[in-house]
Amino acid sequence: MKKLFFLCALTISSTALAQITTITQGLVGEWTFNSGNATADFGGVNGTTASTIVIADRYGCPGQAMYFDMSQTALISLGDNFDNTTSMSDSEWSISCWFQLDSMNNPYAPMWNKYSHNACGVDERQFILRMTANNEVEFTYNMGLQWVDYRIVRCTNVINDREWHHVVVNYNGTINTNDGHDRVEIYIDNVLQNTTLAASGGPMGSITSGQAHLGIGARLNENGNYCPITGQDHLWHGGLDDYRLYNRNLTAAEVDTLYNESSTCGSSLANNKTFEDINVYPNPASDMLSIEWSTRSEPLENYSITILDS
Repeated sequence: MKKLFFLCALTISSTALAQITTITQGLVGEWTFNSGNATADFGGVNGTTASTIVIADRYGCPGQAMYFDMSQTALISLGDNFDNTTSMSDSEWSISCWFQLDSMNNPYAPMWNKYSHNACGVDERQFILRMTANNEVEFTYNMGLQWVDYRIVRCTNVINDREWHHVVVNYNGTINTNDGHDRVEIYIDNVLQNTTLAASGGPMGSITSGQAHLGIGARLNENGNYCPITGQDHLWHGGLDDYRLYNRNLTAAEVDTLYNESSTCGSSLANNKTFEDINVYPNPASDMLSIEWSTRSEPLENYSITILDS
């Protein structure tokens, strides 16, 4: 009896296979929101949502991203967790996520933070990834829980649209050069950003462990409640999606892999690629047929399928 076998090979780049096998190395927490909630896809720390709305993600996949309406104090709490990743002596870690602004006037809106203000009764300032009043991405890290020993690293580019954007922050606590500026790398949409040391105070040290809850979309106190400041909302207004926390720094190649990640709601080939140079041979065929095609976009991606009849 004859059987039909399919042999398939995919070549994206010379490093693609290595990226596929390493992109999960050091992953300690992942929240894709693909199930319409903040249940962890990896790491076991489930988020608690408040007033968030399930929306389509950057690919248009329904129910696979979260919308945060600042008028509803929307937020996600991940509890008092991951200090053993982010706040150890000489810690190295990375955070990756996607964001979409629905307001161009939303100063100091947080995407990712463990940062309670003394307006909530106690200082628990560890770190915060947020937008500035001028819509620049900035990352602040504190080396004491009060507003004394800190560094603010700010991107020079401005986000002035309502499109989805990818951000990765690498933090390396072993680096002290340039007064702590060099501890932080920020990638936006697969591009390493030019940054400035926007403000600083006190001597260098390590991020201090605290009891503030890890928050998405809002700053939270040690009870997991929203931590407001009089006259300032400091709440996210727009979409957030696909959070990954690593206990190491990501390479530029790995940032590229995350940025070019395929859709999960159907064939990424059908949804995101335009093909050209499709070749079918031999023609006519007897016991073997080969199909080859490539994408039009850069970087060039080549695909092939060989069908054997034996």
